[in-house]
Amino acid sequence: MIKGVIFDYGGTIDSRGVHWSWVIWDGYRHADVAVSLEQQGLVDAAEAPEKARAVAQYCYEQARECIEEARPVLEALSAKYPMMLVSNFYGNVDSVLRDFDIRKYFKGVIESAVVGVRKPNPTLFRLGVDALELPAEEVMVVGDSLTKDILPAESIGCKTLWLKAKGWTDKEDTTIRPDIITSLAQVLQSL
Repeated sequence: MIKGVIFDYGGTIDSRGVHWSWVIWDGYRHADVAVSLEQQGLVDAAEAPEKARAVAQYCYEQARECIEEARPVLEALSAKYPMMLVSNFYGNVDSVLRDFDIRKYFKGVIESAVVGVRKPNPTLFRLGVDALELPAEEVMVVGDSLTKDILPAESIGCKTLWLKAKGWTDKEDTTIRPDIITSLAQVLQSL
């Protein structure tokens, strides 16, 4: 029986399971920046600030749209379960959550830059479980990365839901498991 939920942030709540490298790539294309790994200087220096703003705005709007889709799920879950957020982030995830007005759904935040440990180290999930004051077996972890979220959470005994979309590697993209979901709304049906 699940009594608490841990969410990953980046890639899970803010991009529908699509890895951010793909969102940024689309941002470049949206800003009409020819992206190539082989060439440098693809943007005229005078245009660079405008193009950078366009890419950043595209990425922000993509995140905002995804978060608006996630909001009803987070609200419904937080009404039934205590929730923690566990994320590899840069020391500012709490500010990001407040900016999007979703911090209120989480009892607390465990952030890699703050605690000095990065996923896939399962210590991050252990800290989240401990903060929930529940046995790991009663905690559901929702994440977008098989290797950074799902496997480490399982290694400490948590149940998992893998929000699977376009990931980092072909191997992850072709992996099939029974805990796969394709939208955050499916979390509500799974609990």
